Amino acid sequence: ATPTPTSACLPPMAAPNPLSTALAAAAAAVEADLPRTIHVVGRPSSRENSDICGEYTYVGYHGDRPGYQRIGTNTVIRFLPQLNRWIIDRQGFRDSTVCVAYADDAAGMPHPGHAELVWHVWEPSARQHLRDPDVAALDAMAVVSFVGRANTKSCRTAVGEYDLAGVHHGRPLYR
Repeated sequence: ATPTPTSACLPPMAAPNPLSTALAAAAAAVEADLPRTIHVVGRPSSRENSDICGEYTYVGYHGDRPGYQRIGTNTVIRFLPQLNRWIIDRQGFRDSTVCVAYADDAAGMPHPGHAELVWHVWEPSARQHLRDPDVAALDAMAVVSFVGRANTKSCRTAVGEYDLAGVHHGRPLYR
């Protein structure tokens, strides 16, 4: 039998590499556990560098840790391995230690969305980064809704939408 043009051009099928398959599966599992969005909250708009607050979307790995980019800007949250810290950088993903805010990561957090991280924000008047206990990067929903309480029932005023407003005792605070 004469081979058809299609079958004559195809290379023989190689067996899948078990190591490559296992590594790809492990990477997919880790990536599946990462939050798709991180919300930076807590810096009042009246303060310098309040523009770091907002929603950041997962965009892939930068080095060996996940990277997040603020929607509509070049501002990113990335890990800086040489200083073991998460940083917020207005210039995007690059090889630089310059940043507008940072949080040291002695615990080895898999992503920056942990209220335990303590953020330091650049204060121009002090010419240095200062600890801001109100700033947090959170793996939390931007809005939560309470539904289902009838108008004739007690506590019906709790029904509605609540926006992420900050952190209280290490947990997301909604108002």
